[in-house]
Amino acid sequence: MVSRNERSRTLMASCLSVLFVSMSALPCAAQICPEVSNVSCTPSLGIGTVAISWDTGGFGYTSVEIYRDGVYLADVTGLSFYNDSSHSGGVISYAIVAQCGFEGSIVGCAVDFSSWFRRGDVNDDGATNIADAVYLLGHLFAVGSPNAINCRDAADANDDAAINISDAVTILNSLFVQASQPLPPPYYDCGTDPTAADGIDCLIQQACPPPP
Repeated sequence: MVSRNERSRTLMASCLSVLFVSMSALPCAAQICPEVSNVSCTPSLGIGTVAISWDTGGFGYTSVEIYRDGVYLADVTGLSFYNDSSHSGGVISYAIVAQCGFEGSIVGCAVDFSSWFRRGDVNDDGATNIADAVYLLGHLFAVGSPNAINCRDAADANDDAAINISDAVTILNSLFVQASQPLPPPYYDCGTDPTAADGIDCLIQQACPPPP
């Protein structure tokens, strides 16, 4: 037997597919079930969590659910916030589906965790210097190293779609060998990755927050 939630999610599927193309506030059915308002999706840069909040205006919805990239995430009925820490980075689209019986509405928002970084800033302190090469070598070779790398694009200093000792050498050369070329962009300032399709991504770089 198909449950009410399963029927409801099926009814919402077509509207969700439209939402993730337009990312605009879109009523799915009759206005008898109003959209939630003041929807906000905010990346918490230090911990990689997306804080999602909304306002029900005191309306007694039958259910309120969150979808991420078109896939059911959680039932948040009675709540006005949700923290998503299970995402995998990149551009993330969320939809808040509010239902009143078989009527419903959808409103969405999106965040981009992966667009902005500074190449060579491996330790995420806002600069590229010898400390980044040391940090990367510790990550690669020190047993039990606490040197986590959340932005692999930043650690891929030579932009060859791999993270290894050559990246540390590239950083050192760019700093101390006069004839060396600067690191591939984005280097001097935070920016986007011109080789975004190389399979190396950036979950988060705190020193380069996404633009508003």
